[in-house]
Amino acid sequence: MTAPRHDDGRGRPSSDGRPRREGRPARQTPSAKPLPYRVARWGKFWSLEPLFADDRSCLVAKGGEPPKLDELVLAVPVHGDRRRIVEVLGTADDVRAVLRAMLYARASTPPTAAP
Repeated sequence: MTAPRHDDGRGRPSSDGRPRREGRPARQTPSAKPLPYRVARWGKFWSLEPLFADDRSCLVAKGGEPPKLDELVLAVPVHGDRRRIVEVLGTADDVRAVLRAMLYARASTPPTAAP
């Protein structure tokens, strides 16, 4: 019996029987719940400072809403210590935005929108 020939394996199952993936895998939506942050600058980079958690700042990942300085935002972890902005709550001076941020920080489910 001869050994199988080596080829590039396109269109064939892998050695463990599963089909091979071609190209990049589909981007998955983050499953973590969003947490509130305040947008700041870290040199030339946008950073996020947690409002009601630890003191470590995180960098803003690409692909979310564009940040503005001193806004309160909801962000989810993407990779490493980067967070993607999923919603802008408002400015840090707005009491309604601060209260919504507190609700997101303490609740296990997001609060309902105000009427």
